[in-house]
Amino acid sequence: MIIRRQIAHALVLSLALSGCGADAVGVETSEDVSVVGDAATSASTGQGIMVDVDLAGSLALVTNQTYVFNETTAATFFTNAPRPFPQRTCIGEGCWPACPEPSTPAPPSPIEEYLTQVVEQSKCAFLDGGALGARYYLQRSSLEAGCLSFPRFLTATYTYDWTYEVTPHTPSVPKLTAWELQDQTSNGNTASIDVTALIAGESVLSSKTQPRKYSFSLLDSDGGVRVQDLAVSLDGAAPTPVASTYVQNAPGAKAGDPGALDFKYVTNAGSNGNLSLLANGDARTILDTDSFAGNQEGGKDGSALAAVITAPVPLELPVGQHSLVVTGKVKDNAAQSSSALNVSRVVHVVAPGCSGN
Repeated sequence: MIIRRQIAHALVLSLALSGCGADAVGVETSEDVSVVGDAATSASTGQGIMVDVDLAGSLALVTNQTYVFNETTAATFFTNAPRPFPQRTCIGEGCWPACPEPSTPAPPSPIEEYLTQVVEQSKCAFLDGGALGARYYLQRSSLEAGCLSFPRFLTATYTYDWTYEVTPHTPSVPKLTAWELQDQTSNGNTASIDVTALIAGESVLSSKTQPRKYSFSLLDSDGGVRVQDLAVSLDGAAPTPVASTYVQNAPGAKAGDPGALDFKYVTNAGSNGNLSLLANGDARTILDTDSFAGNQEGGKDGSALAAVITAPVPLELPVGQHSLVVTGKVKDNAAQSSSALNVSRVVHVVAPGCSGN
């Protein structure tokens, strides 16, 4: 008789090739984003805010043309997979041959973060043409097994160390691979981009009657939009006010229908309450799979699936590293208090020969 219990965790063992610096996201968290439920009850609530800045993390300036680096395309040039056989060790009286050895478990899922890092490190090679980077890391899984060896039950813990390789399909690529032409201007000294941001808020209530009730509403009790005073600042300059539009799912609209609103949600700009209740992922799916049927597809009027989208902000960026900061405030549901938003993004503008910069 064999008893199994699998445990998986990651050990980092990396070997990376150097390249241009990766983009960074800075987040300043805030308090009291919104209020859900009755504080006098035993219900638990959690609130979060997301600011998704649509800003190319890496731009290239090539003879009056602005190119944007497509990380998704670049990632297809790599494999992120484990080697066929792990290194196995065993501790305990039940190790083979005292007890039958269990079958080797399936390897843990690859860690996509390491693939993203290699893609970023290779962006200059994709721009100039040349050799791509690589990385190696370990993941460990454990399996508990045992058998009855009368009159005792013997136990054993098997540990499997998997070596994962992030390696390119081809050793090198031609120039401007995975870089897409975005704009062509008469000014050859700056890269031209338009910046927009999507702001969303997630509220969740957990109680005996509703184990999980989610909402992405951005309206207060008076019907006003809770996201206000949005502004953008570039490289430390004074903030420039930015216009925005409130949008919500059209009543009854499903994914792909006219008027449907869809976005991926990740709390990155503030949270409070019971943070373990917050969920990241497709906003519509979160609503459709919780315990409250009344918010499916955004609810009857669609307001449970809502967001605020800023107007495009045109920027002209010279070669170098630039810091963009989006600021604003979010009122609570009762419009009695507000929390500050402050989310920063870093964008790099490079020129051919960036691997030498």
